[in-house]
Amino acid sequence: MVAAKPDSLATYYHSSVASDSLSDDTLQATLIGDYAGMLPCSFCDSISVTLNLLPDGSVIKTNIYENPETPRVPLVEHGLYRQDNDVITVVYDNQDIEGYSIQNSHLIMIDDDKQPITDYTLARK
Repeated sequence: MVAAKPDSLATYYHSSVASDSLSDDTLQATLIGDYAGMLPCSFCDSISVTLNLLPDGSVIKTNIYENPETPRVPLVEHGLYRQDNDVITVVYDNQDIEGYSIQNSHLIMIDDDKQPITDYTLARK
């Protein structure tokens, strides 16, 4: 997960959302849907991730830990997303921030320098 300073990026994000309409057709038409992937895990076989991008600009992310060393409940996070050209920025309710590069029908997580993290790729369902 890429974390950023809540007082800077989150403030920018929330002020941008306030000034732009989330019903913008370019945001809605290309991104709405479910994206999924299997990610590496240090304490389990893998993590099944589903990212649901909803028409109202909200997002739900679910992490299911496959065969963890100790039992874990799925992690469900809620937030808002915004598209800027070929990048999606997600701000979760806990103020964690993630960025994804849009590549065809895939979302690839990017680091703070906007470089792709190739182990973290989600495909449109």
